[in-house]
Amino acid sequence: MNKIFNNPTINEISAYCYKSFAMSNTETNILYLLSAANFKKKKQELINNKRKYIFLSEFSNNLDETILFHDVKLNKYHIYFRIDKDNTSLKYLSLIRSKIPSGKWEFKNHSKVKKHTFLLAWILAGYKPIIKRGIEYPNTLLVEKNIRAKKDSIEEASSILFGKELINIPASDMNTNSMKEVIKDFCLHHNAQLNLVEETNVLKENFPAIYAVGKGSENKPFLASFTWVGKSNGPKISLVGKGVCFDSGGLNIKPSQYMINMKKDMGGAAATLALANLIITRKLPVRLKVIIPCVENSISGNAMRPGDVISTSKGISVEINNTDAEGRLILADAIHESDKDEPDLLIDFATLTGAARVALGPDIPVFFTESDKISDFLLEQGIEMDDPVWRLPLWRAYNKYLNSNIADISNCSSSSPHAGAIVAALFLQKFIMKSKNWIHYDLYAWKDVKEYNINPGGDISCIRVSYNMIEKLFISS
Repeated sequence: MNKIFNNPTINEISAYCYKSFAMSNTETNILYLLSAANFKKKKQELINNKRKYIFLSEFSNNLDETILFHDVKLNKYHIYFRIDKDNTSLKYLSLIRSKIPSGKWEFKNHSKVKKHTFLLAWILAGYKPIIKRGIEYPNTLLVEKNIRAKKDSIEEASSILFGKELINIPASDMNTNSMKEVIKDFCLHHNAQLNLVEETNVLKENFPAIYAVGKGSENKPFLASFTWVGKSNGPKISLVGKGVCFDSGGLNIKPSQYMINMKKDMGGAAATLALANLIITRKLPVRLKVIIPCVENSISGNAMRPGDVISTSKGISVEINNTDAEGRLILADAIHESDKDEPDLLIDFATLTGAARVALGPDIPVFFTESDKISDFLLEQGIEMDDPVWRLPLWRAYNKYLNSNIADISNCSSSSPHAGAIVAALFLQKFIMKSKNWIHYDLYAWKDVKEYNINPGGDISCIRVSYNMIEKLFISS
């Protein structure tokens, strides 16, 4: 079957982000961000100077106050946004791009908004899925050519939008075969050393849980791992991403309302590649290893069944109480493989449980860690950076929900619906032995509705705060 949507590439996404910015300073309108006091003063000044300025509009619509004027002499628009101290967030600033006319704009900041935050919001607010290609931005922003904030914002936006693109492509095109090509292209672009385990017998012998989950699909499972070295004696950072390209639920089939967006079940892999791209692009002095187990959880005569007992690469046997609890199985093999290297930090990203969404909703990813130092940093900086996360406990008493009469453990509780996100994290923790620090993110990876001018669809979270945490706690300290 011919593909409708092409695989995104880092180069393509980066070029798309650059199109947010104007290349020359001719015919630019002016966009001002003003503090509340300066806004009030400027507004009165403009109204009094009627010969020079024509008052065009005033509106709020989720912005505290905005005024648009036309400079008659210079034939330019001037638009002023009042920015209060509580309205400097990335999401709030994303609204601004939707409030201004098409054209070229020059940015003048007289508020407490960080330039980098505004530029990142500007790019993200203009994003529409480019999987069909050829979409151009209706307005552009003129910023000094070589400023650090512009470079940083493009690097972050490129990483985020690359991940979003992967999630947004339908599973008919972004299947395990396509994901394999994406990872190959990614490694070629970054000169990373790639190892693929894809031959059926080798996968079955060495990564039996990945094989068991993926064997029911005609699109074959695989495990991809790649390494990149920014500094030969730098800290070891390992990233693992759940790559379920489509999740039907298996023989425990999902209801239709829960299956409709299951192309996003590779959101963990997308987030992992996004963070890896940011680390490599910025040449962070680390030894990076990325592992992505990739499968489709399909229904067939060969599919994994409820009641089966499967093995894992660590040798732990698992009773399958529910075939829809498949993500933790492929992560078990991948995490164990990553853990062998005794990394200073192992992070896994996964769209793992509905329970995490029931607890915190779609906007706030859940994370688990044994490190209070890491947790404190993520909680504080997540709010500061407008990339919020929230900690849940690794409550050991709930290990009882993983008991099995015929295997070492079960893949989920058969006796209780309680604490689903915690139980899933406790399952994964059984495959952590040598890693000095471990973080497990339970993501949603999706926006259900348009909000703050950010379109619905694939969502990439946690990577900015995670990057900051690696840089500050594992390199700068």
